[in-house]
Amino acid sequence: VIIYGCGEVGKGFIRQIQGRKNIHLIQWVDKFQGGSEWFGYHIDTLNDLISSDDIDYIVIANSRAEAAESIRRDLIECGHNEKKIVWKEPISGPPLYDVLFQMT
Repeated sequence: VIIYGCGEVGKGFIRQIQGRKNIHLIQWVDKFQGGSEWFGYHIDTLNDLISSDDIDYIVIANSRAEAAESIRRDLIECGHNEKKIVWKEPISGPPLYDVLFQMT
């Protein structure tokens, strides 16, 4: 899994991933916070995003539908597989597991 976004939703997803054996964080990406580090994870820029061929999902971690759609368009324009890009409006911090499996 790649998490795109390091705002409150992204940080919430990262906290949920920690300690889970069934979800493997491949990369954490943010357009504006690349080069930062949170919770012991390095945050990469959009330019550093690995190919979606190598992952199961790119999870857009943003609470706003308009922002999520803009991110989705950016990812598709960069050549990422549209079917692997997932977003669901967070409802007071849903578990990442729920977001992933509600999208499939």
